[in-house]
Amino acid sequence: MARAALAYQDDDPRELPVYSVGEAARYLNLPASTLSSWVKGRDYVAGGGKRRWDPLIQIADAAHSLLSFNNLVEAHVLKSIRARHGVPMRGVHVALEQARRAHGIERLFLSDELRAVEHRPQDVGSKSAGALFLEKLGEVEQISEGGQLVIRNALTRHLERIERDESGLPVRLFPFVSRYTGRDILIDPRVSFGRPVLVKRGIRVSTLVDRIEAGETVEHIASNYGLDQADIQRALDFYEQAA
Repeated sequence: MARAALAYQDDDPRELPVYSVGEAARYLNLPASTLSSWVKGRDYVAGGGKRRWDPLIQIADAAHSLLSFNNLVEAHVLKSIRARHGVPMRGVHVALEQARRAHGIERLFLSDELRAVEHRPQDVGSKSAGALFLEKLGEVEQISEGGQLVIRNALTRHLERIERDESGLPVRLFPFVSRYTGRDILIDPRVSFGRPVLVKRGIRVSTLVDRIEAGETVEHIASNYGLDQADIQRALDFYEQAA
């Protein structure tokens, strides 16, 4: 923690390598093996030989396999395309490269451009990076118009969980919590070293869990912090889904 606290003085906390692959996967409710393949790449067999996919996300610290907050956001966005709809890595690679060539955006999953994903019958040069990405994805993977609509809706749902600064870059992420649609849990690289906190009071989820595991009741903890019991339950639900 001391290393991260010192770095906050000079560096953008959004780019600090602070999450292991396993920790980040828990926060995003993803299999660790899936996230690992996104940030490290993976081998596959084709034509009788072994080939390799490059990473879809450029990890902050490849040597130590550590992700940054920005990597966390990128994986959160990618999850809406890959994990929920099974779009193969090949399609995502090709679509990202097309958006990169046409718009010069190196990290599309961080960009606010993805919010402009409406398809318009205009020439390629005038389409948004998001629209071009989805169009190319459909060409590569033969995704139907209905399928693209589903992906667009999922993208919108995931993008709405990201709070951005005036320049359009992410500053906060509200991860999904099972059974709830509200923004009860927050990940902010400037708060608690980027660990999940309860939005009310800014208390670390892990702190609440520790007290429960120590034998305290939900009612007592809620009273102690001036919270509703439902707030504590949402923190516990998040912890359980991320366990």
